[in-house]
Amino acid sequence: MAKLTPKQERFVAEYLVELNAKKAAIQAGYSAKTAEQQGYQLLQHPLVSEAIKNARTKLSIRTGVTQDDVIEGLKKEAQNEGEGSSAAARVSAWNLLGKHLGMFKEKIEHSGTVSIASLIENSFGKAEDK
Repeated sequence: MAKLTPKQERFVAEYLVELNAKKAAIQAGYSAKTAEQQGYQLLQHPLVSEAIKNARTKLSIRTGVTQDDVIEGLKKEAQNEGEGSSAAARVSAWNLLGKHLGMFKEKIEHSGTVSIASLIENSFGKAEDK
């Protein structure tokens, strides 16, 4: 049966800490220039994704905390308006729950075309106007 390479093992270990494929790839020794692509490809690799899944399961068992426990705790905090609760804690809990559900996009998506000339014109005005 195939095994992970030492670099892949390091990527798995770093990914479990960072939860950021690009940073984990860099820490594992991949080139910073290609780390984003490498990280993505590593997460798609069957052996790597299985190793991450297994490590998360072991961590959950060892700590006695499941994903459901965390979500339930966040839900209680989000709805708690009693003594010791703060608006900031509630907003943070709702934010984390929303992210978990994929409700918020971290990246801006753009469709259509934009020319460099129009960007410059919109940013600085036309050269003739100056």
